[in-house]
Amino acid sequence: MTTQRTTLRAAGVATKRELTFVVPGVPSPKKRPRAVRLPNGQIRTYTPDEASFIPRVQTHAQNAGVTVYDGGVALGITISRRAPMGWSQKKRLTLLGTTCTSGADAVNVAAAICDALEGVAYHDDRVVQLDSCWRFWAEQDETRITVRRL
Repeated sequence: MTTQRTTLRAAGVATKRELTFVVPGVPSPKKRPRAVRLPNGQIRTYTPDEASFIPRVQTHAQNAGVTVYDGGVALGITISRRAPMGWSQKKRLTLLGTTCTSGADAVNVAAAICDALEGVAYHDDRVVQLDSCWRFWAEQDETRITVRRL
């Protein structure tokens, strides 16, 4: 699902000011760097692979029409988490729409999204301002991302 709010004219070219897209599935948080000692005694650092989430964010952003912007960008992130099936139906229905306090840290998910959108929505993640990042219980797992040009 994609929504486009407004278009602005800049130097005669229509540009999308705000675009929202949805990435289905459970989001993966940004992993912490790891260090390993090689047999020759050197230390190598690496970040564990987020093989599934980052490419999904990039694909859905490109399909939604997100393009690289040179100026500042504000991100709005809403993470919808499906309530566990082990919970009673009454408990699941009661918690729908309330704040989710389990699962991956919202900040780490936001970091993974910022890394994924680098080169897709902006050149460097230094230009990103995080508008909001919310986690809610919902009927299905999905991440709704809004990219707004400043």
